[in-house]
Amino acid sequence: MDAILGEISRRLTGQWIQIAVSGVLFLGVGWVALTLGQRHALDHGLLLSRVDTLVAGIDGTTSLIVRAVLLTALGYLLGMTAHMTGSMLRRLWTDRWPPPLHWIEKGVVVLRRAYFGRRWPDRTRELPARYLPARATRVADRIRLAHERVDAEYGAHLGLLWPRLWLMLTPDERGPIELSRAGLDSAAVLAVWGAALVGLGWWWWPAALIGLAVVLVARHRAGTAVGALADLAESTVDSQQRVLADRFGVPVIDGRISREDFRQINDRLAKGA
Repeated sequence: MDAILGEISRRLTGQWIQIAVSGVLFLGVGWVALTLGQRHALDHGLLLSRVDTLVAGIDGTTSLIVRAVLLTALGYLLGMTAHMTGSMLRRLWTDRWPPPLHWIEKGVVVLRRAYFGRRWPDRTRELPARYLPARATRVADRIRLAHERVDAEYGAHLGLLWPRLWLMLTPDERGPIELSRAGLDSAAVLAVWGAALVGLGWWWWPAALIGLAVVLVARHRAGTAVGALADLAESTVDSQQRVLADRFGVPVIDGRISREDFRQINDRLAKGA
């Protein structure tokens, strides 16, 4: 128990430091933006002189500690705000958009389907409708496709099956999935910081360029993470057929559970809902 509590404490401390540091870094960029402005955006001489003035204004160790504590606290608050906003962004990335945004989502889906049809006309004609774009983002569609592919292959409802299947996995089997999920979460937070830097471009144009680069990196990381997450979810269902069969008391035929048995499992998990 002491080892478990120690590990939890270590992780929480590391996360607290990471959140605070990211907030402090953004405060630093904000200070540079307000100090230089657009007219002196690349004037490093002016920046160094302002830094010297700022350092000279610190009188004594006590003043330095107080300012450091206040700066860290403010950075932590900004970091927590970015994490909460990132959580909201992740939901928009990976799920259906809630009202009233669902009307916008429908329009985006129409545009994405039209683009898909122009770019891959042969695939559009050959693919079943369930495999065509149906969400506002590629990330959300990749997650949805994992559900569709599992249903097409086995007749299993991944949304109902996954929480129970997760409990059956060993810590080693959960590791890659947790890593991919953490990558998606961090990508969403990184995108929030990037958008905030783009906003600072109103006062200091280099911040907008930095922010745009950060957003593009976050978008790439999100796509990579969700691709790995969806593949791992499908692979888990593929490789855990015998475990599922033992837990639900159904036979395994040719290494897999039949579609009829999976339909019965779906009914049991839905509990009549």
